Amino acid sequence: MDEVRSLSRFDLLEFVYLTMLMSGASSIAGNDFVRLIFMGIGMIYAIVRYRPLFNGVLLGLFFAWVLINVIASLYLEADIDYIPFIGKMVLLYTAYLLLVCGGKNFWDKYESFLYKLVKISFVIYLFSLLFPSLFDLMVNVFRPFTEESFYQKETQQNYFYSFFFTYIGGDKFYRNCGFMWEPGAYAMLLNLLIVYNIAKHGFQLNKHIKLYFLVLLTTFSTAGYVAMFLVLIFYLFEGRNVYGKIFAILSVFVLFVWFLNSDFLLPKIERFLEATVNGEVSHQGYRDFYEANRVYSFVLLFNKFLMFPMGWGCVHDTVSYLYVNDILTVNGLGNLLVTWGGFVFLFFMYAIAKFFYQVHGAFRDAILGLLVMAIAFFSNPIENNVLLYILILSPFVVCHKSKKIVI
Repeated sequence: MDEVRSLSRFDLLEFVYLTMLMSGASSIAGNDFVRLIFMGIGMIYAIVRYRPLFNGVLLGLFFAWVLINVIASLYLEADIDYIPFIGKMVLLYTAYLLLVCGGKNFWDKYESFLYKLVKISFVIYLFSLLFPSLFDLMVNVFRPFTEESFYQKETQQNYFYSFFFTYIGGDKFYRNCGFMWEPGAYAMLLNLLIVYNIAKHGFQLNKHIKLYFLVLLTTFSTAGYVAMFLVLIFYLFEGRNVYGKIFAILSVFVLFVWFLNSDFLLPKIERFLEATVNGEVSHQGYRDFYEANRVYSFVLLFNKFLMFPMGWGCVHDTVSYLYVNDILTVNGLGNLLVTWGGFVFLFFMYAIAKFFYQVHGAFRDAILGLLVMAIAFFSNPIENNVLLYILILSPFVVCHKSKKIVI
């Protein structure tokens, strides 16, 4: 694998901030004032480097976002919540500036940065398994750097974020969060890095993919394992290395047996399906609302989408089943459908597929990348995370074939 040139100081600053922002658990990156400061720095850097402050796709998404909210407000006869309305535009523009300032090798440099971070995080994770009581005591040190919302649940009183590692605490301390807000989100990122490496270098077990696979196993994430299983199936058909295929066959067999017997895999999916059929939700006493599981969330969100397929935007919901029954949903795909509407949702899926296709120009990579990301988004509330919009904007900002920033 070709090594990426050493990161500049600005690259390092950018990637540290992006990782904190993407983590969803950093109180520093989540601060609105800090976000505005970094946006200003990004704009100044782009101007100094003669890079475009806007492009047509970004402006098109801005226009679509305004149009969606105006139409939804008129049709549903409800007010727009302007704080998330503006926040979404800021998030989009932040993603654009990060890509522009990262330059022509943005993904190569960032993947190399994350590879090192995954190694460091994994070592800390191993120590957390050996000395959980010590990590429980660290919460007072790192709590100021952790989003306060994570302490609303009594089961997360020992939770903390430290940039290199997020400690989940409680009876699930063995699950590896890495540097993301929870294990499922970390599995999503690891699967993204695996598929990116496959798109760039083909189906070969290089040191990056080996590490990502190993660490992915420690997340104990249902969606993460399903996506990994899919990658291995693709490897069986596309891989050319004999030893790699043997590894894939053995891995598929082991995962299949594990899938049938582990409580967090097939039995968990069966419980989700049963709860969906019965319309069951769980009560979250700490915030006095009900929460639907991932599968039931998608069903409820899809029904809401059908009520108004053009997209609800940030219009106050006063009519849907979710609003009337105080139900919170956790499903990124469903929330994207409801928020952005069918047309923009299809564009998002096309953009993600295009991103993986551009890395090496293979249609296979586009299909695999889109399927893996769809599985991850189904299980994660990704609609307000900068990672989603970086993926969407990448093929229209960074062209991998010419390695130039395009307008």
